[in-house]
Amino acid sequence: MIRSVEVPAGLIKRQQAADDAHAQLRGLDSDEHTAQWKRSREAAAESQAAVTEHATDAGLNRAALEATVKEAVQHPEWASTAHGWCRWLPLR
Repeated sequence: MIRSVEVPAGLIKRQQAADDAHAQLRGLDSDEHTAQWKRSREAAAESQAAVTEHATDAGLNRAALEATVKEAVQHPEWASTAHGWCRWLPLR
């Protein structure tokens, strides 16, 4: 079964923060790279936890929600409503 779901902006913002932290790894020396890698992994873990929590609470397929969140970050111009992302997602 599937249903239309509006993807919360908070999930998109967390994924964007994780992507931004990862992008900052480029060009860093060893010590700076190690510290930034840790920040990148922490941001990614926070994003993943938020996706998992929302999927569980809303009864959604976690992988489908994660893919939609990542799509929203990579292609913000594809927002389907004036308020943001709304997609048909499978239930658990």
